[in-house]
Amino acid sequence: MDQFKTPILNINQLKLYSDKPFLIFFLREFDIVIFQLLKTLDGIDIQYELNIPIKTSLMEDLETAIKQVIKDLGVESRPKILMILDDYYLTMHRFQLKTSQLTHLQQSLDIEIDHLHEYEYGVLHGPSEVKNMSTVLVYLIKKNNLKSIEDTFLSKRLLLRRIVSRYHVFQSLFNHQVFDINPEKLTVLIDIGLNRIRLFIVLNNEIKVYRRMPLRLESSKSSAKLFQSVFSSMVSFVESSIDSYTLKHANQSIDGIFLLSDVVQIPSNLKAYKINGISLTLMPLNSDVIPKKKLKDPLAYVYVYGYFLMMFTNDKFNLIPFMKRFERFGIRLIGSVFGLVVIYLFIVNAFQYYHLNKEYASYKVNQSSKMRQQAKKKRDMVVLRDRINQQKKIIDYSDLTSKAYSTSISLDDFLYDLTSISSPDISFGVLRIRNKKVTMSGTSSSLNGNYSFYMFLQQLETFPYLGRIHYTLGLGGGLDLSSFSIEVFWEDNG
Repeated sequence: MDQFKTPILNINQLKLYSDKPFLIFFLREFDIVIFQLLKTLDGIDIQYELNIPIKTSLMEDLETAIKQVIKDLGVESRPKILMILDDYYLTMHRFQLKTSQLTHLQQSLDIEIDHLHEYEYGVLHGPSEVKNMSTVLVYLIKKNNLKSIEDTFLSKRLLLRRIVSRYHVFQSLFNHQVFDINPEKLTVLIDIGLNRIRLFIVLNNEIKVYRRMPLRLESSKSSAKLFQSVFSSMVSFVESSIDSYTLKHANQSIDGIFLLSDVVQIPSNLKAYKINGISLTLMPLNSDVIPKKKLKDPLAYVYVYGYFLMMFTNDKFNLIPFMKRFERFGIRLIGSVFGLVVIYLFIVNAFQYYHLNKEYASYKVNQSSKMRQQAKKKRDMVVLRDRINQQKKIIDYSDLTSKAYSTSISLDDFLYDLTSISSPDISFGVLRIRNKKVTMSGTSSSLNGNYSFYMFLQQLETFPYLGRIHYTLGLGGGLDLSSFSIEVFWEDNG
């Protein structure tokens, strides 16, 4: 063999290896069978077997069995705990539904099953025998019974992961071709339990027909009489099931009828028992299934083995609702995580709010300072603009003539001198400069006895090129304002 392929093959084999064992409880009417199995590279290792009879009540004896398992195996291994419930503990329904009804399956179940809310249930599809119809199988367990079973495990700090029915493990055995039968021949498989007989008509590794019949075994009878009673009860049931199929498929005939049971001892002269002329045969099993070590209950192990195989398939049937696992063990964790996240977000947002609020307050102060500075600049610009407008009025309203320009007095010097002696509270309305005289009028502040106006007159009289000044001062022009009029001649023309 290529030396490079050897590690690859070893890695592929490791995928089949399970590091945790499966502790499987098989609850039957009169006893509890327990196996611990571990998948190895060589096959399956049967690590533990225990059988506890049910004497008082299921819960008490189940607790006794768990205590014994913990005592024998310890709690360090922490296996995956699974359970098979026999028909005695379950309620079963079978319906033929149209395809349109499958889209609203919950409503259909509410109509067909009374008090559905009192049960936990699982649904799967069985073989369809009617055209355009689907077979729906419903397995139910009372919620209080399921809770009692789970609480029994939880009281010992153990978690029950999955519960399936006897039907599921038998179907798993068939799907994994554990039964050593010819798949190309039409065959009848019969599973005999304490409370129900199941019949499967199979061909080409496919279940064509599934039937079930209620059964009540009398434990007081001997094993031979018990099987004779079972055989008498199921003959008509098996015959009618076979006839209903062969009538639809006239070209097919039954090749063999095989029996499997973990509660009824199959007699050695089984071939003496016939149905429709076909001798009954004990269910043949592949050699891989038969354990090498001696077991106390090898037939119960066959069903447990079917459950073990089922754990490595995509079949997710579980009478323990998936969400219950999530709600029971995850809701507190999720609630705590959610609370911590909310607190964390609150703290982060509070810190960010405080930081942003601090920045906003600083920005607001800076903005207010800038606005005050802008307002001051605006007021200064208005004052400057008004002064410029006043100075422009002096020039705009001057009635300058060509003769005035011909005088020896410079008008620019006169205007400069005039604006230099005028205070801010004096405003000129009219300024006329003619050949011989200058006329001006305006307003001044009346506060302090018209002090600013008289100061203006005194400084105006100091101009050497102006003669005697004539003025009038009166009220008007606005609040706290006096109106004035001044007339003065040029001194050089006097």
